[in-house]
Formats: sequence, structure tokens, C-alpha cells
Amino acid sequence: KIVRIGPVSLFVSNTNAAEDFYRNMLGFVLTEEVLWRGHRCLFLRANTEHHALALYPIALREQLGLSPHTTSMFLALQLANYRQLRDAVSFLRKHGVRFANIPPELYPGIDYAAFALDPDGHCLMIYYYMEQVGWDGKPRPKELRRKVNYENWPEALEPMSDTYQGEPFLG
Repeated sequence: KIVRIGPVSLFVSNTNAAEDFYRNMLGFVLTEEVLWRGHRCLFLRANTEHHALALYPIALREQLGLSPHTTSMFLALQLANYRQLRDAVSFLRKHGVRFANIPPELYPGIDYAAFALDPDGHCLMIYYYMEQVGWDGKPRPKELRRKVNYENWPEALEPMSDTYQGEPFLG
């Protein structure tokens, strides 16, 4: 069951100009910045979720093996819980859906996630959990985030303190 759409992740030709637009014109707040293989990647929020928007240099598109005909890195779909995420991945694999390998450093604030590719090569992230930014406006320190084994997903996970927090699902 999809309970939320987003975050949106975009490839941009000018990270500084895109940051200026989204922060100063639209009012997004910078949550976190990641330097990955020399590329500056930005994660911006509009509320308490770690990020609603992620900006990546377009040079990463080819390095990640994603479609050259779009500037969308991925659109994310949040599922209700971890069990649904595992079931969705199993279902999609069983039906021949291809998956991309996106390094976890490129989606901070989210632990377990999968990246399905549609027939045209567009990427959809499916996940179940988004870190919530606390009262102090700062994300959880990296050393306090869940240790994720991307090669061997556990059957179940203990919830984080903010697993079921954030905007309520009204659907």
C-alpha cells in the first residue's frame, strides 16, 4: 500500500543554481549534503521529513547507469511498513522487473530501499521509512542511523524512534 509519494530526486546541470532556486525561491531547507565521488549532492526538506527533494549533478546519471533521456534520478513511493517493502521487491522480481543499484550514500535518511526500473528506464524507489528531523532542525547523526546490510535483508526490523512519525497518511 503506497502511503506517500516522494521524495523527488533530480539530476541538475548546475547544483549551485538549483540549490539557490529551491532554497531561496521556494523555501526548502537544506537537511544534509553528501560528497560522493567528488560530486556534491543535496537533500532538502519542506517539513519534518529528512528530505522531500534531492539534487544530484547530472554527471552522476551515467556513472549510476540510469536512463540518459531523463533528468529524474528517481521518484520515490513510500510503503506502509518494512514487510510490504520486502513483499513488493519479491513480487516485482518474480514478475521480471529490473532493479538499479543505487549506493546508500545517495539516499541518506532512508534505510532499506529498492530501485525498480520501468520499461523506459525510469527509476522508482520503494521504501518504508524516512528519518524525521527533530526539534533542533538537524538530521540524526550518521553513527546513530540503522546499520543496513544491503546484501541480506532481515526478515523483520525493530522500529526506530521515528519510524511511524511524520505527516499522517490521510488516504
